[in-house]
Amino acid sequence: VVLLEGEQTSSFTNCDFVDNHAWEYGIIQHVAGNTTFTDCDFKENGVNESKYPGVFQLDEGGSGKLTVIGGLCSGNTAGSCGVVNQEATGALLEMTDVVMQGNYGKDGHAAFWSAGKATFTRCTFKANTSGSTAKTAGQSITISNGADVEMYGCVIQDHATTSSSTAVSVKGDSKLTMSADNQGNKNVVSNNSAGYGGAFALVANENTSPVVEISDTDFIGNHAKGCGVLRVQGSTDLSLDNCFFKENYSTEAHSGAIGWESSGELVCNNCTFEGNYALSKDGNSNGYGGVAALEGDGKMYINGCHFKGNHAHKQGAVIRTYEPGEMS
Repeated sequence: VVLLEGEQTSSFTNCDFVDNHAWEYGIIQHVAGNTTFTDCDFKENGVNESKYPGVFQLDEGGSGKLTVIGGLCSGNTAGSCGVVNQEATGALLEMTDVVMQGNYGKDGHAAFWSAGKATFTRCTFKANTSGSTAKTAGQSITISNGADVEMYGCVIQDHATTSSSTAVSVKGDSKLTMSADNQGNKNVVSNNSAGYGGAFALVANENTSPVVEISDTDFIGNHAKGCGVLRVQGSTDLSLDNCFFKENYSTEAHSGAIGWESSGELVCNNCTFEGNYALSKDGNSNGYGGVAALEGDGKMYINGCHFKGNHAHKQGAVIRTYEPGEMS
């Protein structure tokens, strides 16, 4: 529908993009220049089921800046990346007050995939879905290939799958930073579910691991077979500051909130864990680590945190550790 290249400046205001279709590269292909969409809605757009993305394509090797302010992205479909595919490491993506709801990516990333620099402020990611081929991709969001993503005051909720896909997947040498926005609005991650890692999977590649820094974020009612909120693998480093974990749970394995399978470091400052729990599938095995289970040779540093009303079916109402892991 729209091809944006060259060094132009373009703006679209109060426009509706409905039921547009292309073979690939979305209905908005951004190659270069500075483009702003304000209060525009994107509904029921798509590409071939083996192609991507449904709406915004930031081309590899591209430059410039794509800004989206306000509006709704809903019902858009693609083979992957139902809304945004950011291949351009040299282009910036900024989205503010945008709702991405009910989009579909057959192979994952129903809302967003990034290998570049992106900032989301007060955006909502809700009930986006993927197919069974998503595997370890994020059902709604995948951050990989050296991406640097920041989220301020965002909502991630109501994603559900029984596969290894989670709502958000952070891979390799990427970085994710989450914090409150400049008005004090916290991030809220709620009612997401998956096989392992109800909301987030932090996954290392062979030689690289992501760095994730999360502050001022509420995790409420997320659940999975194991690792109710976060599953952390490889040598990933994670910091949590002033976060609130409430009524998250695992149904079959371990870790009501955090499954720490990483050789990296978890630093947890001034967080509250309330009413999280780990159940057991058959009543006899698993069901340990109501808040967290530390496996492997990783390290946990817990400072100034508050634990209330957490429980486990078997062992470790709050935290269960295994050698050679360390906790202090």
